[in-house]
Amino acid sequence: NISAGTCTKAFSKTLRATTSWETAGSNTLGMNIFMTGYGVKETGEIKLDIIHQNSAAFWLSNSQASAEGWYFDVDMNGLLFDHYDKEGSVAVRCIQNIELDE
Repeated sequence: NISAGTCTKAFSKTLRATTSWETAGSNTLGMNIFMTGYGVKETGEIKLDIIHQNSAAFWLSNSQASAEGWYFDVDMNGLLFDHYDKEGSVAVRCIQNIELDE
């Protein structure tokens, strides 16, 4: 249910690599996502947020006009779409655009 901002635990598993996670993914969709964590802006500095090490966050190409950008975050419980300060530290991954049949 992407419109609600999150996807299921089962879908998350299809994106995650079969190694590096506490609970291995299946990598069914071929994304082979490894845990990377992400950095957050704290009092004017970029610091690694250790609490979120069990996830992998990626910037999306579309961005808000403000100082925030959209990202998606994969963890063992699902997938989250949200926006955050562009000064935060989030991974970038190039993915080929494909046309989906509706």
